[in-house]
Amino acid sequence: MVKLDEKDIIDREKGKTAIVCAHGPSLREHLARVIKLRHDAPNVISLYSNNWFNFLAPQHTPDYWVLASNIDTISAHLNQMNECEESTIIFADSVDLTDYKEIEENLKPDYFAYDQRHFQGDSCLEILKNFKNHHTENKNFDFLKYGNNSVMWQPPFDGVPGGVDIKGKCCHRIVKGRKTIQEMLQEYSGHEDHYSTASSVTFHMIALAIIMGCEKIYIAGMDLDYNLGYANDNIKAPKDIWKNNPGTRSLLNDLRILNESAVKKGIEIINLQNEAWYGIFNEAEHIDIHIEDFKQVTEVTF
Repeated sequence: MVKLDEKDIIDREKGKTAIVCAHGPSLREHLARVIKLRHDAPNVISLYSNNWFNFLAPQHTPDYWVLASNIDTISAHLNQMNECEESTIIFADSVDLTDYKEIEENLKPDYFAYDQRHFQGDSCLEILKNFKNHHTENKNFDFLKYGNNSVMWQPPFDGVPGGVDIKGKCCHRIVKGRKTIQEMLQEYSGHEDHYSTASSVTFHMIALAIIMGCEKIYIAGMDLDYNLGYANDNIKAPKDIWKNNPGTRSLLNDLRILNESAVKKGIEIINLQNEAWYGIFNEAEHIDIHIEDFKQVTEVTF
């Protein structure tokens, strides 16, 4: 097991194609495309998130297992992770508070820990204090201190403004000089803005694929609508519809920043889901393949 740092991630997969798999129900429709890309295309890497093994066949171990959750944590999935020694575990240690002693003593795969919350190395309470001071002085929500992104500070708020932890339970994880993943992407791409703390771990997977230098990124299963459920009908989705909730404006702004960041680096992002409600990305041309063509190699059941 090796602990990776920022320099190990930048351009780590330069020139390769990335497949980013989320858990939305459209993954069922596009699973054959995903498998075809993995089997047929040269230099392909895969990024799966959280509890991916409930949605994809276990034999399709990801190259990168990406987490940003206080439920799907290293502690919760340690045994499963240790069966995937060829994978690299990438987790947000500002959300997953698994003790580092447990990680160092028990985790077998290589890992990279990222921060997705403490912009400019500030604590959650410092960030909120700066936001409050801006609003008091200027009587508006056009707060640009963090990432030149005022959209994530606009009401109505979906939770705490800025996506920080008002109790600051994560702030002991601040590492001096460490950039957040948003700041890493902003520096790497040269974009004027960076995205927010994000509505989905899929956003972080896309950011990672860009930072790692992949020249083409395919996205599957990113429905961004919990009301549709998950790719596995046996998994109950929360009763929430992202496209109608207060965070929609920030969600769309984040997707814009991700896509523009990719374009600045000459990277193409392709959504396998045509006519997705959120738009933003290029859509894949039709590939005439069917799940039935791949049953023998995948043994996928939903």
